[in-house]
Amino acid sequence: MPPLYVYRVVTHDGSGEIFEVEQATNSPPIKKHPTTGQPVERVYHDAPGL
Repeated sequence: MPPLYVYRVVTHDGSGEIFEVEQATNSPPIKKHPTTGQPVERVYHDAPGL
């Protein structure tokens, strides 16, 4: 099962929708929301316990 990656819709105030996408580890990050076509950015966060 591919890992889940977290993305956020790009907005001026940072309040864009946050959603998850299942992707292979060697897939490039998506650039548009799969439903709306709005620009998105991948959300990076630290793994718990590291």
